[in-house]
Amino acid sequence: MFSSTNYVIAGLVLLGNAPEGQRTWQTYDIASALDMDKNDFTHSNFLPKGKMSENGLTVAGSSLNYGEVELFNQDASILGWTSGNLIASARDVAKFYWDLLSPYSDNKKVSVVSLNIMQDWVTLDRGVGAFTDQYGAGLMIQNFNEKYYPNYPPYQNLLATSIGHSGDTYGFTSNNGYYPQLNATISVIMNEDSDRRNKYLVTCQAVEIVAKSLGIDTEKEGLECSHATPPSYICITEFGKPFCTTSYHSHRATYTKAICDAKCGKSAVEYLM
Repeated sequence: MFSSTNYVIAGLVLLGNAPEGQRTWQTYDIASALDMDKNDFTHSNFLPKGKMSENGLTVAGSSLNYGEVELFNQDASILGWTSGNLIASARDVAKFYWDLLSPYSDNKKVSVVSLNIMQDWVTLDRGVGAFTDQYGAGLMIQNFNEKYYPNYPPYQNLLATSIGHSGDTYGFTSNNGYYPQLNATISVIMNEDSDRRNKYLVTCQAVEIVAKSLGIDTEKEGLECSHATPPSYICITEFGKPFCTTSYHSHRATYTKAICDAKCGKSAVEYLM
């Protein structure tokens, strides 16, 4: 789940190649296009419209970034088509990434050629992830170990490195991907959009739990996860609106909430989705 103009454009490309009878955003069967068998993905529902609480959403989302509101009973169309309209369990999301990226999956989603294109990494040159984040075609490399950030490349062999995608949408955020060093996929979904630091902390700790269950010495591997500490804030601009948000990485955010609120405005860092 990642609300972005790029994914809306991708949706329009899908419609241009959709089967007869599915050439509108209300009728296109995304699950079928992604080869997501409903018997395997029992808690996944692509919902272009309709009351979310009556179509699979069981946990309310809390939004502060885009106006203070609870997401639960609204029509799903507010989330945007192909950019946040999936209601799914973390288990189903993790399973999809396993099928997509694990070399051991027996249910491949795309061809080897397509997967190589998706993993043709380029370092971003603008936005919050400029000069550090590696992005392909619909996939990105993320590392949730503070010890190595922001000195990313080469970091694909680190324990807390995943190939996948983070998600930010109205009232919800997530981290999802395949961890080569664990041979596992992990999905962390948070039902709030205002404290992005939380999902990074939880994701790192989830990696730690999985690693230890596999008998991996996380201390030897250099895994370091932050725990409960006072959050720091940074002022960013999103959709033309400046606001204060937390950051997992202290080099990006150094203000207290009060100081950030006082300074937030013209000094905002442009955050390009």
